[in-house]
Amino acid sequence: MRASKPQLSSDNLSRLLHQQPLSINLQPAAPPPPSYREAIASEEKSAAPPIAAKEVVAAPKPRRRLLKSNDPEISKDMMALKQGLKKYQLEKHQARICIILDASESMQTKNKFYETNEEEPPIQKLINKAFTLAVAFDNNQEVELFPFHQEAFDPIILTSENYKDATQEVFRVLDCQLGGGTNYMAAVKKVREYYFKNSLELNEPQPCRDAPVFAIFVTDGEPSCDEIAAKNEFLSASHQAIFFKFIALKGCQEVDPEFEFLKSIDDAKVKSKEDKIAFFVDNSDLVTLKSPEDLTMDQLILEYRAWLTEAYQKNLLVHDPGVKYSEEDCR
Repeated sequence: MRASKPQLSSDNLSRLLHQQPLSINLQPAAPPPPSYREAIASEEKSAAPPIAAKEVVAAPKPRRRLLKSNDPEISKDMMALKQGLKKYQLEKHQARICIILDASESMQTKNKFYETNEEEPPIQKLINKAFTLAVAFDNNQEVELFPFHQEAFDPIILTSENYKDATQEVFRVLDCQLGGGTNYMAAVKKVREYYFKNSLELNEPQPCRDAPVFAIFVTDGEPSCDEIAAKNEFLSASHQAIFFKFIALKGCQEVDPEFEFLKSIDDAKVKSKEDKIAFFVDNSDLVTLKSPEDLTMDQLILEYRAWLTEAYQKNLLVHDPGVKYSEEDCR
């Protein structure tokens, strides 16, 4: 028996005809609002792109050394220095160069080292060699020149523009007159304060993140200050990244100076604990000359490489100075 279809009443039919049609939205549903962490992540992602990794971790390349000059004397020194740098494997090394210059009366009245004639003063020829070293070693290609007599003065900054007038700059700082005395202690203290911001007595190493300091100490006599105080100043400096190249000038004095004080600082035995003077590293080398112009570029950098190795091994230098050699190679 077939089932009968349901019948629609007039009321039901009227209700269906007047009912609103069903609206169907085919668009995807809106996503829920982001959480706090998601919102922060989105902001960071939309920010400026980070610096490339190689720009952060890569060490800066050393700038090219400008081993060229229009000055014939400088060009000659450059060639000699270039050979020395290759010999001692220092071609890529960087250092800050300074001159600690004796400006006492004897440097002029007895020895005429500042004498101006048709040529450059003898002391200027030595300064030229120091500037040659700065061209090779110093990023700024500058030399800080510290004049001293009984008083130590702030540095004169020598550049390619004014290094040929260095002696004139010294006289300008000294009011056109060299002074009396040779206060080694004040001079070294001034240099230590300038480069390391510390001229106090040191018994522990002061690690240096910058390039080491190559100090050319030029004098024609013994210290006029207390020698023990001066020696203690060099002792404290041995705990810092500074190497002293002593240039002792005999000049035209009636009796050749012996430079006993500088010899005592340079002597390895004095640097031993047996003499109760505990130099942290062997931080100096002594060259004795008749005149400043007799200095050679090889004499200037001799023993510096050995100091670099010892300073790095004893953590005075934070960064590898970039030389690999044995101490026997330096002798």
